[in-house]
Amino acid sequence: MNPIINKRSILVVIILVAIFIGLNFWGGSTVKNFLYKQSSSLQAFLWQKGSEAAFARKNQEDLNKQLIEQNQSLLSQVADLDSLKKENETLRQALSFGLNADFDLIMAEVTAKNDINLKGVAYGDSLLINKGNVDGVQKGFPVVLASKILIGRVVDVYDNFSRVMLITSKDSIIDVQIQDTDTLALAKGQGGKLYLDMFPKEKELKQGAVVTTSALGSAYPSGLAVGTVGQINSLDSESFQKAEINPAYDLSTLTRVFIIKNVIISNE
Repeated sequence: MNPIINKRSILVVIILVAIFIGLNFWGGSTVKNFLYKQSSSLQAFLWQKGSEAAFARKNQEDLNKQLIEQNQSLLSQVADLDSLKKENETLRQALSFGLNADFDLIMAEVTAKNDINLKGVAYGDSLLINKGNVDGVQKGFPVVLASKILIGRVVDVYDNFSRVMLITSKDSIIDVQIQDTDTLALAKGQGGKLYLDMFPKEKELKQGAVVTTSALGSAYPSGLAVGTVGQINSLDSESFQKAEINPAYDLSTLTRVFIIKNVIISNE
C-alpha cells in the first residue's frame, strides 16, 4: 500500500472524529440529535462487543478460579498420599525390626526441632511432636525410631502435642551397655553431644562399638540402640574411661517417631 495514501486515510479519520466530537460538544440539539441518530448503530455495535468482552473476561476469571481451586485440591491430595506413603513405609520398617511385637506404640510426627516455649525461650536438644494427652501420651514415655534407635523421652505433655528431650540433652543420663559385652556404663548428654562415662578402666573399649540401653535402668527398655563409641579418652589419673558417643540418629532427617507406651509381655 502506498504510504502517502495510508497517511491520508488516517488523517481523514482523525479529522472526522474531531469534527464529530466538536459538533457533539458545541453543536445545538438538532446537530446532536442528527449525530446520535447516525451513530446509534455504531454505538449499539460497540456496546454489544464491549458487553461480550466483559462477559468473556468474567467467564475466564471464573474458569481460572476453578482451575486454581482444582489445582490446590489436587496438590492437597498428592500431599496426603505422599504423607500416607511415608507413614506406611515407617510402619513397615517398624514391622521389619519387630518394634510393634515388643512394645505398645504411638506413632507421631515431628513438628519442630529445638522448639520454643510460651515465653519465647528455645529448648535445646528437644523435639515437639503432634501427639499428646488425647492420644494417651504420658510424661516419661521413651521415644524411638522404627529401627529401635533411642531418641529420648517425653518431658512435657499437652493436649495435642508433647515435648521430647533428646538423649544429647545435658539433663539426660542413660544406663548403657557395650554390645556383646557384659560391661555397663552411663551415657550422659552434654548439650548437643553425648558421652560415655563410668566405663571400667580395666575393660577394653573400642571405637565403633555399639552402645545400647541396659536392663539396669528403668527409664528405657533394654536393647535400644544409643550410638557408637567415638574418640576414647583414657587417662592414667582417671578411674574410669570416657569416650564420645556418636548418636545412632540424624536429627536433620527426623520426621516420624514412635512413643513407647509399655513393654508387651508375651504369654508364650
